[in-house]
This record gives sequence, C-alpha cells and structure tokens, in this order.
Amino acid sequence: MVNFEDLRFDRKSGTARLSNRMNSILWTIDKCIKSRQPYPALVLIYSSIDILGSLQNQDGFATRISFKSWVSNYLFKERTFSFNEDDLYGARCGIVHTMRYDSQLGVTVKTIIYGFNGYDADIKKIKDPTQQAGVYLEDLFDALSKSYNRYINDLESSSDPIINANLNKLPDYVDLIPLD
Repeated sequence: MVNFEDLRFDRKSGTARLSNRMNSILWTIDKCIKSRQPYPALVLIYSSIDILGSLQNQDGFATRISFKSWVSNYLFKERTFSFNEDDLYGARCGIVHTMRYDSQLGVTVKTIIYGFNGYDADIKKIKDPTQQAGVYLEDLFDALSKSYNRYINDLESSSDPIINANLNKLPDYVDLIPLD
C-alpha cells in the first residue's frame, strides 16, 4: 500500500509535474531493461518520445512530425545511430501498434533490430544495412535519458506559450492514484 504521507510531488508548475511523471517512466524503463523485459521498455521509450514531442504542438497531442522533431532536436544530439528519425518513427509504429519490428511505412524506412543485456544474435543477422539497423536497448535508453535531462533544462528556461500551455494542462493528482 502506498503511504501518501511520504509522497512529495511538486504540483506548482507544469514542468515539475512533467518531471515527476517522466522520472517515474524512466525508472520503470530501467527496471524493465534490468529484468530482461525489452518489449515494455521499448513501448515506454517510444511513448516517452511521443509525450515529450507533443508539448510543441498547438493542441498538445503527439504526431509523426512532433515525434521526429523531438528525435532530431534532442535524441540524436546525444548519440549517433545508424538510422534516422523516419526509421525510428517506423520502429515506434511497429512496436507500439503490432509488437513487430516492421511497420506499414514499408520500404521507405530501415527496420530496426534490437539487442539488449548482451543479447545481440538478431543484430548479428543483419545482412543489408541499407534495409536494417541494429541498436542496443541500453544505448537507446541512455540517449533518451540524457536528451530528456537536456529537454527539461530547456523547458525550465522556456517562454514558449504553446509549451507552457501544454505543461499547464497536465493534471495535478494523477501521480497519487493508488495501485491497489
């Protein structure tokens, strides 16, 4: 049972509310990776990028454009990968919507193959790097964590009215919903 007296969440600013939730998501991704649960980790990674990218949209909802923009402006600034933002968006669609590596974006994007916790048999099977790219889940998570930290720092000094309006739409008490 959660002891609500011990919870200390800052509900004063939208950035703090976002930070509270994203820290929880990042913690969960880390636990998924360490417990050899790559699929939930990937879903949370891709959902995190959707969430962070959505803040720049007038309506505050995630789109293909906001996902790719956040990847270009933040994720790819932290680490170099052998795929581009279109490839990563295709990977996101495959994992989130069908639990597959490929997506309906078809031949226009590389299929991303994953390795994790020392498992790289699938990555070693890549024959055509123009059609497939390999990535270790830990590397993708590391890049997300670092880019998220940079993004939060940018948000704290942001005066963008769209981002600030979207941050202020985050509900105050969702962090305190009991699990049982």
